[in-house]
Amino acid sequence: MIVEAVLGILLTLAGGGEKSVDPASIIIKGINQANKVMDKKKKDELNASLHEETYIMTKDYIYKLGGLK
Repeated sequence: MIVEAVLGILLTLAGGGEKSVDPASIIIKGINQANKVMDKKKKDELNASLHEETYIMTKDYIYKLGGLK
């Protein structure tokens, strides 16, 4: 979730794309993600969460390469 949010914001700022993007919604999403990160840091869950997100993204990418997803 955290990694996807950061990458999504970077792609939104750099790319644009086919559909228009509301800057206010991007900023609100970023603020919400930052709050979630701060909460997880307080609970010492950040490293476990990053590891889990990376694992899930890698697994999904491998499935897409194999045509299973």
